[in-house]
Amino acid sequence: RAARCQAGPEAGPGHVEYGAPGASDAIATRSDLAAERNPSSMRRAREILAIDPTAENALDLVGTKVNMTCRFSVHYETKLGEDLFVIGSHEKLGAWRMESATPMTWTEGGMWQGDVDLPAGGVFFYKYVVKQADGTHRWQDGANNLLALPEPWDVPNDSVFVVDDQFGGLTKEAQNQLAVKLIMTEKEKVGLKVQANKAKEMTKAALQELLLAREELREAHEKLAMYEQNADAVFSRAANDAKQR
Repeated sequence: RAARCQAGPEAGPGHVEYGAPGASDAIATRSDLAAERNPSSMRRAREILAIDPTAENALDLVGTKVNMTCRFSVHYETKLGEDLFVIGSHEKLGAWRMESATPMTWTEGGMWQGDVDLPAGGVFFYKYVVKQADGTHRWQDGANNLLALPEPWDVPNDSVFVVDDQFGGLTKEAQNQLAVKLIMTEKEKVGLKVQANKAKEMTKAALQELLLAREELREAHEKLAMYEQNADAVFSRAANDAKQR
C-alpha cells in the first residue's frame, strides 16, 4: 500500500520526503526499500561496539557508510548583502570551519535551504551562520542544534530528510531526540552481547554434540571391526570343518 510522508515543522525537527530531491509529491511503496542498503544487524552492532565514546570523532563513527540527502530549512529575514550558511561537527558540514560551511539558498517566504549528504544513522551538531554585508559572521544564538538521522533501511532510496528549524536555536524536542538516539545505541550494544552469548552457548552445545557423535561413531567402528573378526573366525572354522570331512 502506498504511503506519503508530508509532516510539517510541528512533527519535529526532521521529516522524510519520499522520492527524488525536489519531488515533494512523490509516492513511495515498500518496494522502494532496497535490500542491498540493509547491512546485517550483527555487523552494524559490531561497528557500534567498536566506537570509543570518549573519542573526538565518536559522533562521526556512529553513522553508516550510506549517505542520505539532508535538506536544512530555516526561516530568516536577511538584509541586503547577507547570506546564510549551515555549519556543523561533521566534515561534510565543514567541521566547524567557516570556510568549509555549506551555503544556503533563499526561497520564497524568507526560507533558506541547503542540501548536504550525510551518513545515515549518524548524530550531528550544527548551527546556522549569517554572513553579513561587511564580511563578519553572526552565529545562531543558543546551544548547538542536533540532528539524528534514521538508519538507511528505514527510508526509501533517494528520499530527502528535511530538517525544519527555527533560527532561535536548539529545542527541547531536539535534546530529547539525542537522548533517544543514545538509548537506542545502548540497546543495540546490549542486544549484541545477548546474541553473542547465545551464539557462544549454541557453539558450545554443537561442539559437545559433535564430540558425542564422534565417540558414538568410534564405538560403532569398533563394534563393526569386532563383528567382522568374529565373522571371519566363524567362516574359517566352517571351512576347516568342511575340509576335514
